[in-house]
Amino acid sequence: MDKQDINNRHRQEYLINIHLQELSHRQDELCKDKESTSNYKWNEYTKDCQEEKDMEEQIGKIKKETQVARDRREFTWSSFHD
Repeated sequence: MDKQDINNRHRQEYLINIHLQELSHRQDELCKDKESTSNYKWNEYTKDCQEEKDMEEQIGKIKKETQVARDRREFTWSSFHD
């Protein structure tokens, strides 16, 4: 191997190392993006679950209020007709 070959070899190794560093940096960015996406999706999921729970509680309250109103009407109706 002459000096030119050695220089070319070092240059190639240098370029490969630069490329590997760029790939590593890009991989880190993708991991951060993936983590951010995962966190966003988890937050949306928990928000949706809480909204669903709140709606179920609201439906339960409405059903209870409706039943109380129905019971009052029946009691009032039966009080007048007894």
